[in-house]
Amino acid sequence: MKSSQSNYRDKIDYIVYAYLYCWHLWISKAGIVFQNCVYKIIRLLVSIFLPKKYLYKLCRKQVKGKKELDLTFRDLRYGIDISTARDIVYCTCSGYIAFPTATVAGIITTLIGWDTVLFWNEGIISYIIVIMAAVCLYIGLTFLTKSFNDSQLYLAYFKKFKKKDEEWLKKWKRYSILLFLGNFVSAASGIGFLFFLLMHS
Repeated sequence: MKSSQSNYRDKIDYIVYAYLYCWHLWISKAGIVFQNCVYKIIRLLVSIFLPKKYLYKLCRKQVKGKKELDLTFRDLRYGIDISTARDIVYCTCSGYIAFPTATVAGIITTLIGWDTVLFWNEGIISYIIVIMAAVCLYIGLTFLTKSFNDSQLYLAYFKKFKKKDEEWLKKWKRYSILLFLGNFVSAASGIGFLFFLLMHS
């Protein structure tokens, strides 16, 4: 039993970390492109309006500044890029949990009766259901993403992913795009399901 649970946990971790890895690559690449564009614009302006000696000084400062930016943005433990990628993974998980959470809340509300939920004792039952849904959402997010904030765990996976071939990377980039879009579909479906139950109650 423990081995099957461990295997299931490993599969979820693999999917979450591969998704995190792809988003980190995209965010880092976009950041580098933006940084290089800014550097080129600044060098161009300096070369037009100032003597060349200032351009040489600027280039040296940019080389030094690039190392600081790499540490600030692209550090795999504390960088802004990996933090942003983690936020995207967390939001994606929220979207996928929204549908089952909304389904459970909607079914409970339908069984009790919408009038009772909305108006009984100034809607106290509605608050209870909202709290229950929030608890379910929190438990689900904790289960799905409890380990992706641990740098030792995701760095170990990142080392494995770097050794994968280009075909693997392309496949998981496609999966990541589908997961990201599916997140919005799931969240919209959950909200739509609640409105459907409300309109037909």
